[in-house]
Amino acid sequence: MEKKIYLLSENVINQIAAGEVIENPASALKELVDNALDAKSSHILVEIRQGGLTFLKVEDDGHGMTRANLELSIQRHATSKITSLSDLFALKTMGFRGEALSSIASIAKMSITSSFEGALACSLSVSGGKIEQIKDAARKKGTTIEVKDLFFNTPARKKFQKAPARNTQEVIRVFQQFALGFPEISFTLIIDGKQAFFHKKSTPFIRVQDVFGKTFANELKYVEISFENIQLKGFLGIPKFYKRNKSSQFFYVNNRKIHSSVLSNFLKKAYGTRIAEEGFPSAILFLDVPLHEIDVNVHPQKKEVRFSKEGLFQEIFFKAVQKAFDVPIPIPQKEIFEVPPLFSKKTQPLIFDLEEAVQKVLPMDNDYHGPIFIQDRFCFLQNVTLSEKIFIEGVVIADLKGIYELLLFELFSCKDRGFEVQSLIVPIVLEVGALKVKILEEDSKQLQKLGLDIRAIDDSTIAVDAMPVFFQRQDLENFLSDLLIDEIPDNRTKRLMDNVAKSAAKKTSFTPAEVRIFLKELKGCKDPFYSPKGKPTLIQCRPQDIQKLFNAKGAPLCLYQND
Repeated sequence: MEKKIYLLSENVINQIAAGEVIENPASALKELVDNALDAKSSHILVEIRQGGLTFLKVEDDGHGMTRANLELSIQRHATSKITSLSDLFALKTMGFRGEALSSIASIAKMSITSSFEGALACSLSVSGGKIEQIKDAARKKGTTIEVKDLFFNTPARKKFQKAPARNTQEVIRVFQQFALGFPEISFTLIIDGKQAFFHKKSTPFIRVQDVFGKTFANELKYVEISFENIQLKGFLGIPKFYKRNKSSQFFYVNNRKIHSSVLSNFLKKAYGTRIAEEGFPSAILFLDVPLHEIDVNVHPQKKEVRFSKEGLFQEIFFKAVQKAFDVPIPIPQKEIFEVPPLFSKKTQPLIFDLEEAVQKVLPMDNDYHGPIFIQDRFCFLQNVTLSEKIFIEGVVIADLKGIYELLLFELFSCKDRGFEVQSLIVPIVLEVGALKVKILEEDSKQLQKLGLDIRAIDDSTIAVDAMPVFFQRQDLENFLSDLLIDEIPDNRTKRLMDNVAKSAAKKTSFTPAEVRIFLKELKGCKDPFYSPKGKPTLIQCRPQDIQKLFNAKGAPLCLYQND
């Protein structure tokens, strides 16, 4: 039997629309701040409790609304920003669809109090999309919107919300993005009754310092350039301070913060060989583009835009990078050598099986005192003792990067694994920015279990009082750089585990002192012979194996090859 088609009720339609626009408290905040900016506010105050799920308030001193407009504001597709289809391609406002307030009103308990140009204020209360009360109120020019019990009538949606701490971090991130994009406006954020951030009206550079700290701000260079009909201004990261991810890239198109892999790729190409292949430049760029050449109506939350002439952006990025850093850096030429084949046709590759390693019960010293020869990520050792029952005789080749990755892996995955911790006489002080300090404060207890004793000095600076003995300062900075990524998964443990490989990949040089520490810590690993990726960490070269290499016919052989 054919199923009958029904028209959905207005309430169901609104809740479906809300699902596209409002994913979490941070997305609700974005919509409300967009409206405050369109109202020409000079100060915007945000307050949240429990990550914004139980309470979210946005208060501004903009032009406000009359009683008639206030009643219309919660109706779906009611807006003062466009009147015809052609207006979509000439948008000068942050919002335009008229969906934000109606979407929030359909899934929360909301009140709006507004006063237009000093006239008598009016207050409206709505719950689950139904108006409960409209009354006169008292307030100065502007609007105050309070949202309570977000998703109270959509339990399935509420069930999949993140923990309050994570929602708080996402709210902070959205708040800071707005603060970064509008330095001419002051912003205040109150979290659980306490003022967490206050950014007073300032210059773009001072605002960058306020948000990310002076250290990050001093790694940037201001640039301003015009090309064709596009204007670009902002800050580009000095090449030597490149990052390991894109979390330090911020693109604003006509003042709208967007996510754009296209612009990110263009920027990466513009830097060329100025930065390492695995690196990403920092950037805070503001692009003024003719309204008819972009389409902002391509994403439910207006996070993306479509460009009609993408090639122009690649060109302007190249010109901006060249202007900021003067002379283009030539591509280094590598010498090319013809390397003989590793094995002749008549010989087979030698496989050193660690399971065949000689295991003897010998008197052992806790430390390795033998010879150490380091070549890149590899090290040549002799007669290595790993435990009272494991002694590897002869020449041993160690993959130091693999061992380092294994130690980090054990650090995170083994709760009972005790690593030697070094207490620092002089703490390492790092300026990481306000948002990252908040993240570290939340993770401080877990980090202490891992041997990292970190405390906040102020809103944007941390001090490290202790860390694992196999960490150096650069290792610590690399570790924190990847730990404090822009996009944080729900699973905190997974985030820390994923950071292992990234931190290990950055470790490019090793010292004999580090090798000795590595070997000492390696003794406590469950399986010291293999890295988390399943690759050998130690290879035994017995005398007979080396003899086979020299007796082999054909071209000279190598003991190892770099990846």
